Amino acid sequence: MTQIFISVAAEDRELRDALITQFEKNRVPIALVDLPDKQQLDSAWKTECRNKVKGCAGLIAIITENLRHSDGAKWEIQCANEEGLPVLGIYETTNKNPIAPAVLAKAKNVPWSWHIVAEWLWQFFR
Repeated sequence: MTQIFISVAAEDRELRDALITQFEKNRVPIALVDLPDKQQLDSAWKTECRNKVKGCAGLIAIITENLRHSDGAKWEIQCANEEGLPVLGIYETTNKNPIAPAVLAKAKNVPWSWHIVAEWLWQFFR
C-alpha cells in the first residue's frame, strides 16, 4: 500500500487528525505515516525519521505558524526533499498570509481543500 508522510508541528496534532479524517471519509487507499514525538531530535530519532520518510511515496506538510518553529517537522520535510519525494504544503484557508519555512520553497504550497489534496494524490495512482 502506498504511504504518505504527514509533517506537522507537535502543537497542531488536531490538524493532522482532521487530515486523517478526510482520508478515512473519502476512503483513500493510502496509509498515512507520521512521527508524533518530536521532543528529542537526537541521531536515533533522525535516523528513524529518515527511514520512515524513505518508505513513503510523498509528504504532506501542514503549514501553520507553529511549523516555522518546529525543528522536527522541518527535518521531516528536509528528508523528503533529499529523497526526491513530491511534497505538498497545505495551509488553512483562514490563514490569509501563510509563511512557509524555507524547506518548503520548492514544494507546491496551496490552500487546504480536499479537492486540491485529492488532485495531488492522483499522481500515486497512475
